[in-house]
Amino acid sequence: MSLADTMQSVRPGVWRWTAPHPDWSPWDPMKKTGFGWSQEVASVCYETPDGLVLIDPLAPPCGTPAHRQLWQTLDAAVQAKRQPVTILLSTDWHDRSAQAVFERYSQQYGAGIWVHEAMPQDLLNCQPTHTFREGDLLAGSVQVFFIESPHPEVAFYLTSARTLVVADALWGTPDGRLWIGSHEFCSILPRLLSNLTVETLLLSHAEPIVLDAHSVLARVARERPEWTE
Repeated sequence: MSLADTMQSVRPGVWRWTAPHPDWSPWDPMKKTGFGWSQEVASVCYETPDGLVLIDPLAPPCGTPAHRQLWQTLDAAVQAKRQPVTILLSTDWHDRSAQAVFERYSQQYGAGIWVHEAMPQDLLNCQPTHTFREGDLLAGSVQVFFIESPHPEVAFYLTSARTLVVADALWGTPDGRLWIGSHEFCSILPRLLSNLTVETLLLSHAEPIVLDAHSVLARVARERPEWTE
């Protein structure tokens, strides 16, 4: 089973799949409870000369066909690459299926769970093997951009694919609107826009933006749309 069988190709070597968030509930404007984004959240698979890079991997619920298909797909991809699997976490909330991925592949060709050094590891439901910091170049030449906030987060830039991956600092509603999830994200946006060519924008909580992504980010920087409902 190939990556194309269970994942969405967004750029050559960059794949995306979704799974339902385990704690999701719909937004209730009267009670101010729930979430304003879709129940389906995204994970990223990046094929590089160094092996597979998985960002915030989340497996579908156990016992479902999607669950079996995802693992079959990853098994085949790992076997084909015969190289280490690198698991990158953007934030501690996205530990998700990281430990399951690590345990499945660490004894084959190697695997590692990488987190930013500022991430509170005692809150994680996985055991990181490595830490990184701003300026480090990770497997596959992935660049790191730290979003310093009360809830630390990292944006990843997939250099060869000209793709920016953002977790909770920017998210989309089911009707296609974008909202800022972290004010601190605005402080790094000018640097991202001036230093990077962003052709594709992948968000945990939105459909991928594959056309004019750089302009989309520039508009966010100008308008700073805030969630106010």
